[in-house]
Amino acid sequence: MIRVLVVAIVLVMVVVVVVLAVPRLASAAGKQQITRTVFFAAEGREVFGIAVTETFNNNAAPDINKYLVQPVYYERWQNGELIITVDGEPLFAGGKVPWQNNANGKLIVGAAAETSLNQAVFTLKLTKGSKYEVLPIKRRYSFPDDKTVMLQTFVAVRVTDASNPKRLVAIDPGHGGPDDLGTTGNNIYEKDVNLDIAGMTRDYLKKAQTGVYLTREADIDLDLGPRAEAANLLGADLFVSIHNNAFDAKALSEKAAKMYKGTTVLYNSMAIKPAKDLAIAMNDNLVDALRTHEYPVQDRPGLSVLNSTWMPAVLAEVTMFPNNGDAKMISDRVNRQKSAAVIAKSIVDYLEQPQLQNFLPIGEKLIINHDSVASNSANHNLALFDGEWIYYVEAAGDTYGGSDSRIYSVRPDGSGQIKGDTFIEPFCKDSAAGLCLYNNFIYYENWSDNQKIYRITLDGKKKDLVADVPARWLQISGDWLVYAKSELRTRSKQDNNLFKRNLISGAESQIASGGVENICVDDGYVYYLNWSDNYRIYRVALFGGQPERLSDNSAAFFVVSNGLVYFANYDDDNRIYSLDVDTGALVKVSSERCGYLSADGEYLYYSKIGDRGLWKMKPDGTGNRLLTSIFGGPITQVGNLLYYRSLFIKK
Repeated sequence: MIRVLVVAIVLVMVVVVVVLAVPRLASAAGKQQITRTVFFAAEGREVFGIAVTETFNNNAAPDINKYLVQPVYYERWQNGELIITVDGEPLFAGGKVPWQNNANGKLIVGAAAETSLNQAVFTLKLTKGSKYEVLPIKRRYSFPDDKTVMLQTFVAVRVTDASNPKRLVAIDPGHGGPDDLGTTGNNIYEKDVNLDIAGMTRDYLKKAQTGVYLTREADIDLDLGPRAEAANLLGADLFVSIHNNAFDAKALSEKAAKMYKGTTVLYNSMAIKPAKDLAIAMNDNLVDALRTHEYPVQDRPGLSVLNSTWMPAVLAEVTMFPNNGDAKMISDRVNRQKSAAVIAKSIVDYLEQPQLQNFLPIGEKLIINHDSVASNSANHNLALFDGEWIYYVEAAGDTYGGSDSRIYSVRPDGSGQIKGDTFIEPFCKDSAAGLCLYNNFIYYENWSDNQKIYRITLDGKKKDLVADVPARWLQISGDWLVYAKSELRTRSKQDNNLFKRNLISGAESQIASGGVENICVDDGYVYYLNWSDNYRIYRVALFGGQPERLSDNSAAFFVVSNGLVYFANYDDDNRIYSLDVDTGALVKVSSERCGYLSADGEYLYYSKIGDRGLWKMKPDGTGNRLLTSIFGGPITQVGNLLYYRSLFIKK
């Protein structure tokens, strides 16, 4: 269970001494003060931090998101000691607050302080052969009381030696101490379970040559601020907070309470490095190992430990204690060890594999080749690009993970999103799928209104009902909208026929009957799976003609590219085949077993059955390469990006 600190979000990483674009608030109360020092140690790495703060009345700090404390400091090496001089009023000078020397490590073996009215001089003794760097690191602002806001930046002295690990992970066992038990469902203290899982996670990571800092190693009380503070000052590469969840059983019926169970991982979409891909992978891995119910990952930018850390950060809610099944399971240390093992594996995979990018790097263009991808948008049409904005269907973790999927918009470089206090505002609040672009409108299946066809302008200001029918698999070809009309005639009979609708006149006509799924439109033909004929691949001319069956094989999924149909052959255990629509030639492309497919002429992209992840290969079946080990889902092409499991991945 987690404690929430309701504050605005700061998206700032390690800062430099001089930032010209940041305004300095004009306030006598904003005088710089040296308030405290901190010391944190990990194997091969220690840090001594000097906090320089400015305090303002709330009404004198109108834009604290942009304001930055810029400490003035000097460093010199003298007689084998490092001397740091910091300008500002020491609060521990003149009998105000005695200074506590908290630096007593293996690398920083001692510290002394001398103060005057407007300056403090710190002398640090370092172990021979160690290396050091001095840098400013911003801390999240805080509210000492109802009337004031405190901003601070640490002058951090980071010292390392030859044992300093190439990567350092901060592991945070949630809660702790006599007053912060966490959730206590089913008579289990969350703080104890969190600490045990965190300790074993540390052990697994060390075996994988990964440095670890535990925010607490015993049952002690620890505020939220120091947890993130330690990770920031030590320069950790990743922050993972370990928790177990709870709910208010009194607010639910007995039947509803039994449904609240399972695993979820939280991340912060408003961070500079959101770590959504790590959250998804860790969620999948925990559920797979523990056999718990899987909740979609959650975007929780309002949580202090996720918005106060400047590195990628996630928070794992391993189980829900009030649920009897979860509580019994996690009470066994064997299962806590399983949890630690897969958390560690998720971390190592994340650090070792190329990290996924939510959007293109700034300066790189989004390249669209409509000829190669137009017939490959059968993958549920979860994203599209209008030349300026990407519109995408966002769902926490997976489109089919149990959460509503609304339409969001973003520029290719990741800018332009409307961010609220704790979430990103959607472009359209309808639960949607099947996005298609035509004449400055986005057409979509509105799952908030019985899957009827709607359209919305690119500025989001006008929304219209296009067709008062439930529809699936929307595609656009020229001025025609193609879709399967899904209507329940009786409790036992369903019509799912193929229709086209003229987008100028609104005239609708049927072009094929039978069960229709997985529509592709290519070169004047509509391709589809006919579930009335055991899911065989069919095609019909858009402007007249009889449907024709292309293969005797059943398919799980298919796409069309350059005159070839690539499909997961259900009759051969979902192995990848190609079918030449002109000659009828059937070729087994690969023995890989796949679920979802996409193609762009140069590569096939597929989710792999029996092995996790999104893969790509050449159309001849060679050159297989793993793009990400995250569990499979629909694949939508947006130029040189793939949209997969709510992530944008470079091809």
